[in-house]
Parts: sequence; C-alpha cells; structure tokens
Amino acid sequence: MRHTKPATGVVVGIGFIGLVLVALDYGFSHGRIQKSYCSWVKDGPWSPVREVCITKACYARGTCGVRSYPAAQCHKLRIGDDIGRVHAWLGDHMSASGARYTWHWDKVSHDTGVIARFEDDRLLTLDCPAASK
Repeated sequence: MRHTKPATGVVVGIGFIGLVLVALDYGFSHGRIQKSYCSWVKDGPWSPVREVCITKACYARGTCGVRSYPAAQCHKLRIGDDIGRVHAWLGDHMSASGARYTWHWDKVSHDTGVIARFEDDRLLTLDCPAASK
C-alpha cells in the first residue's frame, strides 16, 4: 500500500482561501469593506447606523438623513458638484431660501455650520464655518 502526501501547493492554496474568507467575513461584519466600497465606488458615505451606502440618489428620495457633524465632510465636496452629491455627504439640509441651503453645526445645535449656494443644481459656493472651529 502506497501512501501519498497532498501536494504542498494545494495545502497552501486551501489555507490562503481560508484566510481570505476569514478576512472578508471580518471586514463585512465590521463594516470596513462596505465603507471602502461605498466611498470609492459609489462616491458616498457609509451609514453604520442604517447599514447602507448613501448615494446622491438620496436627495431625490429625501432619504439622506441628518449627519452628526456635517462640516466634517466639507473637504469631500468641490465647486460644481451635483446637489445630490452634496446632500449625500452633508445630509438633509435644515433650511433653504432660494438657492441658499444651510446645515446646522451638529445634531443638537441650531447654529449654522455649513452654507451652500447652488445654481442649476450645481454647487456654486460652499462655506463651512463649523469646520474651522
């Protein structure tokens, strides 16, 4: 009776696949992969509370939600950005007057933390006084 050893390459390959599966499971269960995918591929923030990727389509649906501190995302926005993208990153605005939209400083404050002006649904100006504090 002849005994054979499994090929070393097969064992290493199976071990590697197992390691990848464990890493993916850890990443998905802790939101790391979703957050990266959401930010890089979908161009929006990951909501760990709702466990969803928030994209610019939330503006049309009215489902962008309220951010804890909207000004923290100002650096992700650029003049010319679509109004939906701005709302995906800053959340639903607190007030609007014509083309001027404002967001509160944070969830509990009624002070203005972000001011954005739009023209033809494109970001014209962005002022984030809360970001500099």
